[in-house]
Amino acid sequence: MSAWIWLIGGGFALGACILAMHFVGMLVMDHAMNMRFDPFLTGFSMPIALDSPLFALWLISAEKLRLRRLLPGVLVMRPGISAMHYTGMAALQFASLIVWNNAWIALS
Repeated sequence: MSAWIWLIGGGFALGACILAMHFVGMLVMDHAMNMRFDPFLTGFSMPIALDSPLFALWLISAEKLRLRRLLPGVLVMRPGISAMHYTGMAALQFASLIVWNNAWIALS
């Protein structure tokens, strides 16, 4: 039971830090225009940010960490952070136009 509490707490803490770092970074952008966040998309990015670290930590949790357990954790964590980032960016609403380059998004 204690291991599960640490796993859930660690996943939540890591996800909350990733989410906070991302949105604080977006809030400090200084543009000469009004910006706001779409509440639905912002809310949708939160479970992505909280769930991907939890799942990645669960994948790598073992008595002895081996590459065959670490690699799936990385393969979950990286797209999770990217999905949270691009969902958060899509939540930005302002007078300018965001141009998405799907090739760069796929590579990220």
